[in-house]
Amino acid sequence: MARQIEIVERDSIPAVQKKAEISMFKLPKFIGGTYKAIFTELEKVRLKPADAPFVRYHGLNWQGLRNENKILMFIKEMFRKWNLTAGVPVDAELQEFGEFEVAATPAGKFIQTTHEGSYMKVSKTYCEMLDWADSNNVKCKNESMEIYLNDPREVKQKDLRTIVLIPVAE
Repeated sequence: MARQIEIVERDSIPAVQKKAEISMFKLPKFIGGTYKAIFTELEKVRLKPADAPFVRYHGLNWQGLRNENKILMFIKEMFRKWNLTAGVPVDAELQEFGEFEVAATPAGKFIQTTHEGSYMKVSKTYCEMLDWADSNNVKCKNESMEIYLNDPREVKQKDLRTIVLIPVAE
């Protein structure tokens, strides 16, 4: 079955988040620790998440992802510093939230699809999205956002579901 890829319009949602520039080896610990700390603080102040947790990746090189030798690309991606923001949308306009930045998810047009399975295989989904963008004359910004619909501690890797968004350049 072909993956459904489409352009969607998304509104901005208030969020609490934390930024980092880290290697791929440290991504899981940073992302998991950030979510845990945010959810702990939300419970303390009796706030609920407004949506699933997300990660935004900044400064991506789409051409490199598609044109590099796969082994060389894998090695480069493993050792590069990833510029990212991990956060959780909230149901309230906040002025401050402990050690976290108060911001909002980006609004606008996005190419969207759902990735199913291991996070380690999401690059194939990105390549499909970029091919779709080329076929439909859609220009992409050099960033993306992943929204994690379920928890890897609670479901098998094959059952993970992630909404993948690439912002459209106007």
